[in-house]
Amino acid sequence: MAKILVLGNEQTKKWSESINNSYFLPLDVSFSLGEDGEKKLCEWVINHVPHDSKAIVIDVDEISKPELCLAFAMAIRLSILDIKSTALSPILFISRATQDILTGYKYSPIILTGCIAFDLPENASDALEVMEPLSPSEYKTRFLDVIKIIPNATEGRHSLANQWGADVLSRIVVGNETNNELIKKARLSLYFRYVRALSLGTNDIENVIQGVESPSAPINLKKIDAAGKKILLIDDEADKGWDDVLRQMLPNSVFKTIQEQVPNYDNLSEEAKKAIESGLFDLIFLDLRMNGVAEEDTLRPNDFSGMKILNSIKKQNKGNQVIMFTASNKAWNMKALLDAGADGYYIKESPEYAFPTTYSISNANEFVKTINRCLKRGYLKDVAGEIKQFKKNETSFKYDEKLFSNISIQLDVAYSLISSAITQQQFAFAYISLEQVFEIISDELIVMDNYHYIIDETQEDCKDWVIDSRGCRGKINLDWKDYPQWKKIASLYYQLWNGADVSFGKEVQNLIEKRNAFIHNDKATLNKTDSQHKKMHTDIYREDGFVRLFQAVRTILKFMY
Repeated sequence: MAKILVLGNEQTKKWSESINNSYFLPLDVSFSLGEDGEKKLCEWVINHVPHDSKAIVIDVDEISKPELCLAFAMAIRLSILDIKSTALSPILFISRATQDILTGYKYSPIILTGCIAFDLPENASDALEVMEPLSPSEYKTRFLDVIKIIPNATEGRHSLANQWGADVLSRIVVGNETNNELIKKARLSLYFRYVRALSLGTNDIENVIQGVESPSAPINLKKIDAAGKKILLIDDEADKGWDDVLRQMLPNSVFKTIQEQVPNYDNLSEEAKKAIESGLFDLIFLDLRMNGVAEEDTLRPNDFSGMKILNSIKKQNKGNQVIMFTASNKAWNMKALLDAGADGYYIKESPEYAFPTTYSISNANEFVKTINRCLKRGYLKDVAGEIKQFKKNETSFKYDEKLFSNISIQLDVAYSLISSAITQQQFAFAYISLEQVFEIISDELIVMDNYHYIIDETQEDCKDWVIDSRGCRGKINLDWKDYPQWKKIASLYYQLWNGADVSFGKEVQNLIEKRNAFIHNDKATLNKTDSQHKKMHTDIYREDGFVRLFQAVRTILKFMY
């Protein structure tokens, strides 16, 4: 049976016996109202206030600390996820003084909210008779909309945003349980409880009260297959919960964290720079603000420390997959991040904005999609690295500068297309662009003379290459007008550069065949099956087709310097 909870001292306990069905609890008056005091106060409410209380009476005179009485009332109201319907119960302050005794304090606005009353001790029973609990909808309109809780001054906005954002994502990923001590502490502050309550809709509150479901329950996000993947987190406040929640989102990954407060890349420790420059990581998470409170007034996206670090990481290898963390959801900031080369972003929810639970879930799901996409695009790091290495070898390139320049430009075009490819058509266009490298090389190094194709550098006739069970082999040269592209590449590989892989010619034939089939809309060739009844050439519509072609292009390029 629901009881009336009475809070006070031993003197309060004596007169509380006159209230029918009362339940007395001595209130610890040693609580301070600083950050640690709030934590202990909320813990006390969670552990001691019964979930079935019908009403709550607070004896202001006997507690002798009006500010503490107000804080307790506020903690009770804001602990709805913990004490359920009790958080909506009527709260009666009793005192022989006037109500002015409760004014002028940080939490005084609670006396202006619904289902709050002030009366004399002898009138307590009568006052409680006419008081009704808040309804779920009134919890917002008559309580949350009336009060305003501000954070303690001991932490800056950046730190608060980090704690709150990590907590939101953690609740969605793993539920209300957490091993992170900073998150545990943050959850017990009145400010965080206030912001959490603001995110609840009326249906959420009704479900909490009825015990149907909890907004704290984890959402079944799609599992991220990160086994063996190397992940790097760069965040000046990773310990606020980001390290923990990301490790849980990416199980079985090889996870490393760099937690340093710096204004730019050069100020990172040598150990941190060495780790980044190793190029070992499949995915990097990078916070936009790496310089703490020093950046709280920074406005221009390019002035943020994380943006400067991003530029350095992308300069090392533009294929490095980097997801940026930002507390800003402004469109121009998102555009600036993507323009700078970021491969995605996650908006760290800020406690300054009351995002509904539905938004948080949607935000988390998009984050999972972004992570999966970046992990799938890990091949771009290898492609970009190989292109960069090719360009470094310009001085040792065996052929003329024009050929080197044309190859470099075409590689950049192909990379640009593949790095932004999403649809099947876009992947195919990137593939075709990369295949142009073969044509640029063969057009420069192979010429036609009297209907014979000859290797210009050696004046040697191209052979009539054929494919059989022994691989690719050349017969004597014949007269021909239409010499297929794959035979030109085979001639360069086997004749000019003495390539030893007998299967390479067949591979190039297949690679160019699918390019021609796409251009001429030859669906029969694209859907051709192999001995395992798999479609042979439809990988032109995916990243693995591009990677396969790039491996062949790379093989050719290595012979050219």
